[in-house]
Amino acid sequence: MRISIGKSQACGDKYMEKKTGGEARILFHIPGRLPEEELFEELLKTSAFRVERIVSTGQVSPPGFWYDQEEDEWAALLQGEAELEFEGGRTEKLQKGEWAFLPARARHRVVYTSADPPCIWLAVFGRVKTSPRASHGLKREERSW
Repeated sequence: MRISIGKSQACGDKYMEKKTGGEARILFHIPGRLPEEELFEELLKTSAFRVERIVSTGQVSPPGFWYDQEEDEWAALLQGEAELEFEGGRTEKLQKGEWAFLPARARHRVVYTSADPPCIWLAVFGRVKTSPRASHGLKREERSW
């Protein structure tokens, strides 16, 4: 199972927005009052994948809890800092502009999220299809949703 971590040079401080029906959705907007738990917002859902925005303000996975998802997940950290732990004890720190690809069944947990600034995640869930040539790992040109 291959877990990928990446860094992006393209993540700036400007607002990203998508206009739909006259309504602007701003990914970096944080509501004035946040709930005590993480804020999950489904931005798009199709039969093949879904996109969520997640706002974390210091929340972490409960002790002993591991995500063990049936779907692949690509998560980009648009703001803040976070740390993921993987089964076996390996950890990965993420900063603004970095991303993680988590294949289905890659057991992981969140061990740190910054509260100031809050973490803003953009997560895409689905099943990545690869050609037989990519069995050793995913190649950018062979990925599709």
